[in-house]
Amino acid sequence: MDFQACSVFTRMEEGGYVDDPRDTGNWTGGAVGAGVLIGSNMGVGAPALASWLKTTAIGVDTMRGLSLSIYGAIARAHFWNPMSCADMPPGIDLMLFDFGWNRGPGTSIHLLQAALGLHQDGVCGPVTVRAAHMRPTTSLLQTLADAQIGSYRSLHNFAIYGGGWLARSRRRHAASIARTVAAAPVTRTAGTSLA
Repeated sequence: MDFQACSVFTRMEEGGYVDDPRDTGNWTGGAVGAGVLIGSNMGVGAPALASWLKTTAIGVDTMRGLSLSIYGAIARAHFWNPMSCADMPPGIDLMLFDFGWNRGPGTSIHLLQAALGLHQDGVCGPVTVRAAHMRPTTSLLQTLADAQIGSYRSLHNFAIYGGGWLARSRRRHAASIARTVAAAPVTRTAGTSLA
C-alpha cells in the first residue's frame, strides 16, 4: 500500500481528538499524571507532538487544531520511513505501519523479523525487506496478525483497551488481505479473454 492509503487507514482507526487520562500518550510527560493532559489527535500523542514542534509549551488547543499536514509529516518521518514500508509487499506495509503507529515502530519491526525467522534487531533494512518479499504474503499476514494480537494481549492495560485493539487488528488484517489480492497479477488461461 502506498503511504497515502496506509496513513488514511491509520488516521481513520485513530479518530479525532481524545483526552482519556488513562492513556500515557495523552500526557506531555509520556506517563499518566506526568506533565499536562492535552490529549491526542489522529493518534498523534502529546509527547510526539511536543517533540515534533520542539516545544513543551503546547496545550489542548494546539492538539485539537492538529493539521493533516503535521499528522502526515510525523507519520512519514517517524513511522513509514523508519519501517521501510514503501519497500514492503502490498498488505505487509499496512500491517507494519498501522501496528507500528499503535505499538511503536520497534515492536512492529521485531514482530515482522520474528515472523520471518530473522535476527530481531529492530532495524528494517535490506535483509528484512528481502525476506518479506520471499515469504508468501498471505501466510506472512496471518503470522503477523497472530503475533500482533499476542502483543496486545500481553499489555497491562489490555482489560481497558483490548476490545478495541482486537477489533482494529481484525480490520487491519482484512484490509491488508484485500490490498494483497488487489495487487496480485491477473493470470489468464490460454484462449480466454478478459472481456
